[in-house]
Amino acid sequence: MMKKPAFYLLLCLIAAIGLAVPGYAEEASCGVVLEVENQVMGDTPSTEEVFVFVLTATDAAPMPEQDTVSMKGAGSSCFPSITYTQPGDYHYTLTEKPGSATGYTYDKAVYRVTVQVTTDSTGQLHATLYLAKDGSEGKPARALFVNQYQAGGPEDSPSTGDLSNLSLWLALSGISLTGLLVTSFLCQKKKKTAH
Repeated sequence: MMKKPAFYLLLCLIAAIGLAVPGYAEEASCGVVLEVENQVMGDTPSTEEVFVFVLTATDAAPMPEQDTVSMKGAGSSCFPSITYTQPGDYHYTLTEKPGSATGYTYDKAVYRVTVQVTTDSTGQLHATLYLAKDGSEGKPARALFVNQYQAGGPEDSPSTGDLSNLSLWLALSGISLTGLLVTSFLCQKKKKTAH
């Protein structure tokens, strides 16, 4: 049986070892996910365009792993989660990268994104995301971009030859048709006079 002084000595030794081992408290953090929705209005395109959306931070705000999101045609997608370790207000802008596909009119909307990070009574962090669209009142519930497509561009026409002189060919066809009609009219008139 262990004597009391030795027992207390052992307890003190265990406590000292416990105090000597550094404690690694987990750093409080929270995150948000920003979703982007894309609509394509107008005619139905023959091939779907790839749309690219860009998130830009202001004042060195934390960023997701990727600052762009791409999607083919209409639909929705999300940026990777943005992680926050400190309370505060973080600001971003969200825009669409203008494309160059014929027939498309790209949305020039600018969204102002604010992430408000707060600490509760237990020390936990919580993030709330707010959106505002330049030129619009109120706070939209989602980041929605609307792109327009109008058929009739060169990629919508079948490639059957050189169309660069199309107006010249149409003019020549019109002159030829007029010549045929005049000749036919004169021949008919000549036949009537001959009788």
